[in-house]
Amino acid sequence: MIELYLEDHAVTFSTISNALDCGDLEKCGDAAHTLIGSAGGIGAMELAAALHALERACRTGDIDAVEAVMPEMERERERVFFTAKEFLAKGSAEG
Repeated sequence: MIELYLEDHAVTFSTISNALDCGDLEKCGDAAHTLIGSAGGIGAMELAAALHALERACRTGDIDAVEAVMPEMERERERVFFTAKEFLAKGSAEG
């Protein structure tokens, strides 16, 4: 499940960045919504909360809130990806 998360969701996180670069809050909100459940599914509750805040800000068109939550979302995304990769590396070294 973690491997799938890393593979599939890297693209969706890129969609968030690209949508924001283009000013497309609807597409950004849709991408954030896509990731919320799967982040929670792997136990990344802080990431899920940041994504939910991002989705809410996008849906209301609050660009200031979007800009405020992006650093937190990025930190959590990086932390989750790093932890997941460490977990997978440890598992393959043991197995």
